[in-house]
Amino acid sequence: MENDPINPEVVEPLVAAAPPNEVGYPGLGGVLIFVAIGLIWSLLGNLVNLFGTLVPFRDESLWGKLTTASSPFYHAYWKPLLIYEAVAAALLLVSNAIVVVLFFKRKRLFPTFIITMLPLIFLTTMVSHFVMGWIPGAVVTKAYSKDTHLLIARFVTLHVWIPYFLVSRRVKGTFVH
Repeated sequence: MENDPINPEVVEPLVAAAPPNEVGYPGLGGVLIFVAIGLIWSLLGNLVNLFGTLVPFRDESLWGKLTTASSPFYHAYWKPLLIYEAVAAALLLVSNAIVVVLFFKRKRLFPTFIITMLPLIFLTTMVSHFVMGWIPGAVVTKAYSKDTHLLIARFVTLHVWIPYFLVSRRVKGTFVH
């Protein structure tokens, strides 16, 4: 009767030998596959965004057009907005890289970090969009319209993923290290 699953003396040592929380979720699976794809996509997007925000700093003529008071494209908010967007893009890229590492190492800190980062990403985008709205020449561009759609997408993302990371048994059982 050594392999008898009804015998509690045999079953208990097998269950006790398995590490807690890894019995049902030994790897990344289920909805977390979509999270992995989203994190990698986000990392690549944030890298492209960082290079895009640095263009005015590399192109002196563009910087001059936007930040010199005698230029027809000048507005007082361009300079602080461009600096804010470059710093924000760099911070988002670094935080995205941290999130990716925490995710693939299945660190216990990942859910807390991502739950904190999602609202911060939304607020960062909202501040940028709000300030850009004060610049008349920027409001009529396709980029401003695209940013409006991005803001809406980030708002939806925030309200879908935070509850998932808070209540999912898969998340609680996967991020245990």
